[in-house]
This record gives sequence, C-alpha cells and structure tokens, in this order.
Amino acid sequence: MRDDNIMENANKFLKMAEEAFQRLGISRNIDELLESGQIVYRIDRAYNACVEVLQDMTAKAPKCYSEVAENNLKSFENGKENFVSDFKNNFKRVVGVPLFYHLNRSGDVTEMRDNILSSIQQSESVEVQKTAKGILDRMLIDITKDYLHSTYGNIIPANVLQP
Repeated sequence: MRDDNIMENANKFLKMAEEAFQRLGISRNIDELLESGQIVYRIDRAYNACVEVLQDMTAKAPKCYSEVAENNLKSFENGKENFVSDFKNNFKRVVGVPLFYHLNRSGDVTEMRDNILSSIQQSESVEVQKTAKGILDRMLIDITKDYLHSTYGNIIPANVLQP
C-alpha cells in the first residue's frame, strides 16, 4: 500500500472514531483519558525507551553510516510531539472504529456509552492499559524498523542489532 493511501485510510478511520465518540457524547472523556497521568507516564516511558534503543543502534553504526544514523536519531528525538500525537490518534482509532461499527449496527447509544465509560473512567483500568501498551509496542516496532530501513536500507550491519 502506498504511503498516501495509508494516510488517507488513517484519516478516514480517525474521523469514524471521532464521530462515534461524538454520538456517544464521550469525546471529552477520551481526551481527558489521554491526558491522564497513567497514560502520559506510559507514553513518556515508551518514548524514552525508543530513544535509548535508537541511540544504541546509532552508536554502533559503521563509520560510513554514522552521519545518516545521527540525523535519523536527531529527527526522532526532535519529534516527541509527533510521537504523542500519533499515539493519541492510534488510541482513538483502536477504540473508536469498533464503536462506530457497533453504533451503526445496534444504535443503542445509552448502553454503549455506559459500557465504554465504565472502561475508560480510570486510566488504570486493565482495558485501557492493555490497549495503550499494545499501541505503544506496535509504534516502537514500527519506529525501529523505519529507523533501520532509512539508515541502512536492506542490508543492516549485524553489530547494530546485537545487545
């Protein structure tokens, strides 16, 4: 799939999610959840862990790749706002798109609102933490793969991946 198709689909799904949140009257609740201490803490930890991994791989870069590796690392380090924004949008899509489809099928707004609010009222809930962790794990994998591909192409030096 081309990059423009990926972005187009991501935006389409985000709009669907936001529509579901609006129909359920929980947009503010979702935004508050994403700003809660537990979620912010988890995002910060994931971002810092990713920076450490990229720093380690950058330090191990062969001399001929060191400048590209440094530039790619700096680009990521300067993009924490993008990381946070990407997480929030991914979270909304993961939670909201299924709600959108359920709303269109069942239409029982009251019951759905009550169910989702019971799940998201506390950022420490198992459902919220499991969803956040899954999204962040996927983001870290994708970022690491993108870093490796943009730095080394298809031939990654073995020492870069060694602990």
